[in-house]
Amino acid sequence: PMVAAAAAAATGGVASRHSADPAPATRESPLPGGEEPFIVLNQEVFAEHKAPITKCLFSADGSSIASASKDGTVRLWTFSSFPSSRNAVIRCSAPVLSLEWEPMSDRLLLAGTAQREIKLWSVNEKKELYTLLAPAHVPRVTTLACSPSSQLFVAGLAGKAAGGELHVWDLRTLQPTMELGLSPEPTANTSLAFNHNGRMLVAGGADGMIRVFDMSTGTPIMGWPAHDGAAGGVTGVAFTNDETSVVSHGADGKFTRWSLHSLGSELYMYNTTGLTGTGGGGLSGLAM
Repeated sequence: PMVAAAAAAATGGVASRHSADPAPATRESPLPGGEEPFIVLNQEVFAEHKAPITKCLFSADGSSIASASKDGTVRLWTFSSFPSSRNAVIRCSAPVLSLEWEPMSDRLLLAGTAQREIKLWSVNEKKELYTLLAPAHVPRVTTLACSPSSQLFVAGLAGKAAGGELHVWDLRTLQPTMELGLSPEPTANTSLAFNHNGRMLVAGGADGMIRVFDMSTGTPIMGWPAHDGAAGGVTGVAFTNDETSVVSHGADGKFTRWSLHSLGSELYMYNTTGLTGTGGGGLSGLAM
């Protein structure tokens, strides 16, 4: 089965380390032989954040975790078997909605807020290096993704209405380079993920659509309705390791694997609604 890292937007954060609740009632598995599509390896309750956690990510080398919260903080964590020198708190002036590690160096952390800011934080130096500002008409930085093969990153930006944009920045120049086209209508995007060489980007929209972009041209090359837009759309999306399919999770509680060879073809679906520890609403984030 696939192993996915997911963050539940619960009411707290990280430090009391309670054991997981009893397993929920058995669900019918969508895979042959009853195999589960993902495995809960560990589940703990942390109390350091004072508001819902919006994002939680491993660093590229797996030694650290960064967690973002609506309380305006980003916290860096290390496992007990690693040095704790990276442990730090980044304080922002607004709720932190998005988070991303720069995978090539693993020393830079990006955090996007509800008030236009994209903060670049040096993990080793424990200081803010720069703050980029999104356009005023799309102030909410809802999702971030760094290319695994270049110094580019993509930011999903949203306005107060339902509309949104996808902007590409260059980390070397700290300048925007292009805007990715969204069709049929501009929509807020809640999740982004590159493929292994950075040539393709998959985006999950609040309208329930999944879109795949050719990053050499910035144009969408495929897209399909995946989740219920009225319920909140896509909450997490990622390429599978073999890149023949895409997995997604939606606010409708569905965890689905989609074929890239047969456009929009559902390979299997697993209902996560009521999954233990997710507040009854399923998962709120996804990363392969």
